[in-house]
Amino acid sequence: MTKASEGPHPIMTPETMRAINLRYGIRFPTWNYTVSIDDVRRIAYFETPKVACTSIKKYMMDRYVGGEMVLPSKGAVHDRSLSPLRQLSTLEDEDAKAVLGAGYRRFTFCRNPYTRVLSAYLDKLVTNEWERKRHLPIFGFEPGARPTFLEFLERLSGIEDRMRDIHYMTQRRLTGGVGGLQMDYIGRFERFGEDFQTFKRRFYDDSSTEDYQSFGKHHASDAGSKIDSHYGPAEIALVQSIYAADFTQFGYGTRIEDALLA
Repeated sequence: MTKASEGPHPIMTPETMRAINLRYGIRFPTWNYTVSIDDVRRIAYFETPKVACTSIKKYMMDRYVGGEMVLPSKGAVHDRSLSPLRQLSTLEDEDAKAVLGAGYRRFTFCRNPYTRVLSAYLDKLVTNEWERKRHLPIFGFEPGARPTFLEFLERLSGIEDRMRDIHYMTQRRLTGGVGGLQMDYIGRFERFGEDFQTFKRRFYDDSSTEDYQSFGKHHASDAGSKIDSHYGPAEIALVQSIYAADFTQFGYGTRIEDALLA
């Protein structure tokens, strides 16, 4: 996250930020970036990167402004300084507490941990040269290194969950599960078309069939079709260990065959 993406000057007090840190086991800047708030409809989206977040945020932006929001690029949907959706830090303390309490409807989308972490690896350390250079130091790799999936997972396993980049953090932590936060709706990446329509009807009373799914495919890694070529016993064991909380919380089976069938 760059300084340009941090958004407006904060209104929330430091005391409330610290309270959120302690209550939910998350660094406040993480949620300040990943939680997108429609304060008009009182809807809060708890983003999980690599789970169709580009499409979801673009849809919410368009609904918020009441039409097509023109962005300089598809990637700009992630720039919080451009987004009309509110950040936690831009809310008064009581309003922010409402987002995490009974005053808002909260939702997220989840994904099988096997394909989510593989997608993050392919996107950030393999296919995108700019991203690869940026992410290599996170894991202590030398410039120009091309780590295997196994090497990446071994380094990732040594980083505390709350200190990880959001693309590798557990979905449980990103969605407040560590602190017991409840979602009003959890869609699944594996059936995104159907669940996205359900989300639109429930939260926006919208039964349109606009194609937002294709908007987010500019950096899709097609991880589901690459499982066989990247997973062996060691990789499977590491993902089961690193993302044990996600398998449990979101009801995914730990057999690699389950990911192959998704």
